Parts: sequence; C-alpha cells; structure tokens
Amino acid sequence: MRPNTYIFAGGGTGGHLYPGIAIADELVKLDPDATIVFVCSNRPGDRKILDPLPYVVVPQPVRPLPRWTKLLGVIAFFRAWRKSKTLARQLIDDLNPHVVFGLGGFAAGPVVSVAAQKKIRCGMINLDIIPGHANRYLATQVDKIFTQFESTADYFPDNLLDRVQHTGYPIRASICNADRQEGVKFFGINPRRKTLLVFGGSALAESLTRTFLELRDDLKAFAETWNVLLVVGAKMLPEAQAAFEDQNVTVVEYCDRMDLAYSVADLTVSRGGAGTVAELAATKTPSVILPYPYHQDRQQYKNASDLVIAGSAIVVKDQIDPKLNAQSFRQKLMPIMRDSIALQQMKNSMQSHPFPAAAVIAKWMVK
Repeated sequence: MRPNTYIFAGGGTGGHLYPGIAIADELVKLDPDATIVFVCSNRPGDRKILDPLPYVVVPQPVRPLPRWTKLLGVIAFFRAWRKSKTLARQLIDDLNPHVVFGLGGFAAGPVVSVAAQKKIRCGMINLDIIPGHANRYLATQVDKIFTQFESTADYFPDNLLDRVQHTGYPIRASICNADRQEGVKFFGINPRRKTLLVFGGSALAESLTRTFLELRDDLKAFAETWNVLLVVGAKMLPEAQAAFEDQNVTVVEYCDRMDLAYSVADLTVSRGGAGTVAELAATKTPSVILPYPYHQDRQQYKNASDLVIAGSAIVVKDQIDPKLNAQSFRQKLMPIMRDSIALQQMKNSMQSHPFPAAAVIAKWMVK
C-alpha cells in the first residue's frame, strides 16, 4: 500500500466531480505529498473540468446502464464495464492506493468494485437524497458512506446504517470566498444593477436556454435594473448570442468560474442537482429551481425541499415546452425581479451553516 496515493472514481457530470475536487484540495492540505488520481468517464466535460487541475486524470470507457428495452445499449454497457474493470485492476495493481473513493454515479462503479475485491479501503459519497442504482450497488462494498442529506440513511438497508455518516456537501472553498468586484470585472457586467444568473448545471440544460429565448422581449423591461448572465452549452451558443446581442444579457459557453458567477448573483434560475442546491445554500443565493423532469423518483424536487421550506427558493415544474415554461416564469420569476423586498426576504431566510464535509472526508481518507 502507498500511504500517499488516493484514487477518486466518478464523473460524467460536474455534480459528481466537484465534490471530489473539494475533498482532494483538503487532502493536499493534510498530506502535501499526496498523489491524487481521478478516474473519470470519457465524456469531454470531465476533461474540461479536471485538466486544469494539478491531479492525474485517467478516463475510462464505462457508460451508464440504459433501459433494458434497449438491447444494443445494454450490450455496449457490459462491454464498456468489462474494459473499465480491466483498466481498474491494472491501475490499482500499479498504484496500490491508500484509499479509493467513489463520487457516485456510473463512473464510480468499476474502480470501487475492483478496489473492494482487492481489500483496498473504500469510501463513497451519496449526494442526492435518494441513492441511484450505482450507489445502491456500491454501498454494499465500501467501508464508509458519506451523505449530503441526513434523510438519505432511510434509503439504505439497516445492515449498512453503521457505515453511513451525514456530513453535508463538500463545497469548494473558492465558492464561498469569491470577490464580487472580481466577478463584475470577469464577466464585464454593470456593478450598479442586480444580476440574474441562469445556468443548467454542468449539463447546461437546453430547456432553460430555450425558455429564456422565449423571454427575450420580457427581459427588456428589466434592462435598467438587472444584468442577466446566461450560461449555455456549445449547441445553443450561436442562437443565444444572436438573440441577445442588443440586450444587456451576457451569454457565456460553459463557466469554469462558478465562484465568480455566484459572487455577482442576486437571484438564480437553475436545475435542482444536489451540488447546485448545496452551493446556493452556501452562497446564500435566492433561487428559482426548475427540476430535471425525467427522474422517476423526482429527486431534484426532494433536493430542493429544504430551500423551499426555508423560503429561499421556489420550484417551477419543467413542462418541456419552452413556451409553457416561459409563462410559468412570467408568473413566478418576474414578480421577484420587480420586488426588491421579496428578494431580500428570500435572502434573509437563508441560514448560515458551516460546510465541513470536504475536510471531514479528507481526514477519514488520510487516517
């Protein structure tokens, strides 16, 4: 065993990677000689997030398990799974890590399962309230399960409860410490206006972008009082830039400085991913949340429930049709933008909480 080598397994979305980055940053503080390896998916977004960081990156061919009705997809899944497990065995035999840590989702599976078979110390984090299929599978193999939500323990079998520890979400330190003036300069926005931040997580939800294209004329009424910072994917970038070229709407493709985006945001519109919800709470940013509509367990609604109960967020159903979504935003979002008192009340309802999860998990990994 190499006491200074740690493997993080996971990816596919930023929601899985960013908690690992927060933990890795804390690990380096505790163990300056640490060698940190991220075994991610082969999706381009993973490399976009990880390549700028001082950590080793190893992509793997693993892919999500499709519906069983899609036979060719299932066959491709098992082929990719076998290849990823072969890669995992080679990697673990070569590195003999101190700990392997799963970040949740399909990309964590091969490496964590191989490490468990080889009796390597393993942990994982479950970020959504309800564990997905991959995390339910891995939970039986790891030594420790960290959760963002306390109620997540209810979804694991009784014989696993002694492994479960509620820590909250591992927030990157930069998210809470960004400077607003730096953010204003970085995005080139007017510092005298409030700012509406619209983003769809690392998947950059096309649904949100199309909804705001429908709201183009409505946003003109707020030109004197609000900036709009619209984060879109590459597919929608040309259309969005053309639509808003004559307005004070700043359109950016992806955003690798979410710390600065939060620093300027007075109100956000976003999905309800576990990481997004945690970052909204940490930065005390009022929000309108449009949960991902295709989760059968409605997990993004559940993720956002604490913010809704506190009064710092409202949830709007994604009706798929941009015209219908735009109508919902006219009824739910626009009144908040017009009412500074209501916006301030949403902000005041947010409680300040410490976010020690990254440090707690790092200490467990090092010990």
